[in-house]
Amino acid sequence: MRLRQKALLIVGTTLVGLNLVLYAIASHILVGSFRQVEQEKTRETVKSNGQCN
Repeated sequence: MRLRQKALLIVGTTLVGLNLVLYAIASHILVGSFRQVEQEKTRETVKSNGQCN
């Protein structure tokens, strides 16, 4: 394998790996944020329904 091919393979693999890490981190943050918002909305709904009865 020539040096140019090795360099391209290393750079390409590194970029794919970094993109996967970035995707995993972003997904974790977004899922956590949506979970928190959903819990807050559920509490508000339960609280408001409890006051009406």
